[in-house]
Amino acid sequence: MIKSVISVMTAAVIGSGTIQLTASSLSATANALYTVRFLDFDGNTFYTLSVPAGQRIDSKILSSIDTSGLSRQLDTHTQQRFSSWWGVPDYVDSDVYVKPLSIIGTISLEKLPDKKQYFSLESDISKAGLVVNITLETQTGINADGSYITKKEYVDISSTCTLNCSTAKDAFKSDNKATVKIYPINSAHPIGNYEISYIEGIADVDNDDIITGSDATLVLREYTLLSSDPDNYKVDESVLKFGDMDFDGVITGSDATLLLRYYTLKSSDSEYTLDMFFDEN
Repeated sequence: MIKSVISVMTAAVIGSGTIQLTASSLSATANALYTVRFLDFDGNTFYTLSVPAGQRIDSKILSSIDTSGLSRQLDTHTQQRFSSWWGVPDYVDSDVYVKPLSIIGTISLEKLPDKKQYFSLESDISKAGLVVNITLETQTGINADGSYITKKEYVDISSTCTLNCSTAKDAFKSDNKATVKIYPINSAHPIGNYEISYIEGIADVDNDDIITGSDATLVLREYTLLSSDPDNYKVDESVLKFGDMDFDGVITGSDATLLLRYYTLKSSDSEYTLDMFFDEN
């Protein structure tokens, strides 16, 4: 991703080799040759031109220099690529050094997805809340003290990122806990990871592997019994564990209402999941 983003924003350059310019258009007294050294990012000579005195280095000459070698990976998620040359003289009258300007692109994970708990194996692993950016730092010039003049921009690539598991069924095929890895597009290296868990059995109060109106009835019954004798009645552990739909640690009428609402929605849409329900409620 970073390579393609930077490539769009950098000048295309072609050709290679060392160019020997003639002095046919110059006077016979101006036959001196000067050396123009184009440097790489580390200050080493990358390319050399032998130029007659007074010769202009135009865009045609610059475009003939193959700069494909001016690209490097600074770390797993940071790449530096050539953008343009700095310090090209209008006319050559001495040996000169020309420095490269570059674009540095860095992929960074700013925020993990919000959803960490899942209640249905039929759910997709959600990327909602995920923020992954590319920071593009473009060098536009060099100050007198040698420091670079730069500008920054940020590109949100969150929507193009992929996960190592796309569904809860895939994530929890061997355990009720899983590690989700986040990959920038076209990258084999994850930018980050996080833990998710599967909470099994919620809303299936009678443990028959299907959620029906009877589950809501059981919750309502327990709430009624508790309300009639709050000091002595002990709520059934299974009802408390699987029927606490608002996760407040107690069984109330709202738990029965929520469960019945989910059952009604599920009955009208077979693809509706508990995760959809809890995300909405």
